[in-house]
Parts: sequence; C-alpha cells; structure tokens
Amino acid sequence: MKLNTVGIALSYYREKYGLSMTQVCEGICSPATMFRIEEGYREVDSLVSATLLSRIGKQVLEFELLLNEKDYNLFRLRKDIHRNLEEKNLDTAEKLLQSYQSVMPKKTSAS
Repeated sequence: MKLNTVGIALSYYREKYGLSMTQVCEGICSPATMFRIEEGYREVDSLVSATLLSRIGKQVLEFELLLNEKDYNLFRLRKDIHRNLEEKNLDTAEKLLQSYQSVMPKKTSAS
C-alpha cells in the first residue's frame, strides 16, 4: 500500500477538530469513500483533496508538496486561470483554459 499523505492529513485534522467523516465529506464523496481515502486504500485527485482539506479549514497551498507532479501542474494551471480572470486578462485565461481542458480526461456519456 502506498503512503497516502492526504488521507493522513485529513484524518489527523478531522479528528483534531472533532469533525465526523460525514461532516467533512458531505456533498463531496460518500463516508465510505472518505474512510478509504483516510485509510490509504483510495487515491484522490487534487480537486477532491483541495475541497476536503478546505472543509476542515486547511488550504491546499499548505499541502501542495503532497501532490504528484501531474496534479501539481494542473493545480498551478487552475491558479493561473483564476488569476487571469481576476485581472480581466480574458484572452490569456481562455488560452489557459483550453490548455487545461486538453489535458483533462474526456467525459463519457452513459448509454
């Protein structure tokens, strides 16, 4: 089993703050999935990690070293898109968004 540092951090802070799994994961994933993440049986992408960490009052920037290189690059690209949108650099934001979309998995329709 691979060391799951995001799961360790989630478990530690959730317990430290007296939060239940349901409180942290509601609307993000099931309690069963949260359990598997905390126990290291399930890997989680950077967006879900960031959302779960923010639910316990932590910012993903505090844990960016926990991301693999691919997820970190996607995280940085999302930050660049957000920054350009805030600065109203819409052409640049659009180009970055297209770049981001090109590397994301394609959605499949359920038949």
